[in-house]
Formats: sequence, C-alpha cells, structure tokens
Amino acid sequence: MEVSHPLATPGFHAYLLGMNARMPYSLFAAIYGALLAWLLIYAPPAQADQRNPKLSPLFERLMNKELSAPEAREIEAQIWLLWQPSGSETTDLLLARADGLLREEDPESALSVLDEVVSLAPDYAEGWNKRATAHFLQDDYRAALNDVERTLRLEPRHFGAWSGLGTILLTMGEDARALRAYDHALQINPHLEEIAREAKRLELVVRGRGI
Repeated sequence: MEVSHPLATPGFHAYLLGMNARMPYSLFAAIYGALLAWLLIYAPPAQADQRNPKLSPLFERLMNKELSAPEAREIEAQIWLLWQPSGSETTDLLLARADGLLREEDPESALSVLDEVVSLAPDYAEGWNKRATAHFLQDDYRAALNDVERTLRLEPRHFGAWSGLGTILLTMGEDARALRAYDHALQINPHLEEIAREAKRLELVVRGRGI
C-alpha cells in the first residue's frame, strides 16, 4: 500500500525548488538532504508521462514551419513542462539536486545523483537525458551516447535528445551520423535555429567527403 507523506505534495515541491533559486546551494543541499530522507521512505514510485495525450497536438503544431519564433518557443516550453515531471516527488527532487550540481559545474557529483534517478525511474526519459549531459561534461562520450539512445527509446520525439545525440557524435568525429541526428531533430522541431545552421555546415562537410 502506498503511504502519502505531507511533504510529498506538488505545492511543497514548487516551494522547495523556489528555495533552490533563492538561497546558496550549500544551504539548499543541507535542507534538501533531510527532506529527501523522508521522501525516499514515503513517496510513491515514479510514473513517467511521455505518453501524455497533450503532447501529440503540441508536436503537430510545432512542425508548422510558418510559426513565428515566439510561437515556436511557447510550444517548446509547453512540451518541456509536460516532459519534466517524473510523477514522483523523490525523483523530481533528485533531478533538481542534479541540476544544481550541474550549475555548480560539478558533473561528477551530479552523475551520482542521476544514477539514483535512473535506478528509481528507469522509464523516465528525462533522467537518462540529464545523465547523458553529465557524462558528456566529463568527456565520457560513449556513456553519454548510451544514455541519450535510451532517452530516445523512451521518447522518440525528444528533439533535445536528438540534438544532443548529434553533438555527441560530432564530438566523436562521426560527422555523417551527427548530420542524420540533427536532421531528425529538425524533422520534429524545425525551429531549432542553431541546429539548422550546424546541419547546413555539416552537410557541406559530409558531401565534400562523398559520404
């Protein structure tokens, strides 16, 4: 039987994330640690929501190339809002802690937290996507590749992960595969301006090699 704890509520989660933005990270981490001990005991398991029915119409709208930049950014933001929550307060708090550590430029510590995230919520795409980022920042490109591919198995429409896959492959010197990944990202979201520019550059490079 699942037991609900008064700390494991959406309102309290929002309050805690607000604390993270307002106070020094060291103080936030101390408070967070005490609360996480409770949540690890009482919070229900994660229920990833990549199949939220609200996502499909948003992706359909995003594919419209006639959208203005602000319109496209607004739809992207709505998609990220649906992707981000794991369905578990524990997992969301762990992810918030990992985000803080990445902002502190401490990918090694973030990685240990993200190991917990993917262990608690193996079907939560954003956990794998975030861990791919931590691996990449540690120059562990093979591990980053494995995690971003896991993200895409869980959410094939994840244009951020397709973009990340392209960047990983580009760093590994696999230009042709990087171009294919960027092209896939742009098929889902044609409003990724930086990715579009990089894809155009890569296309010239790959074509020049006759690949």
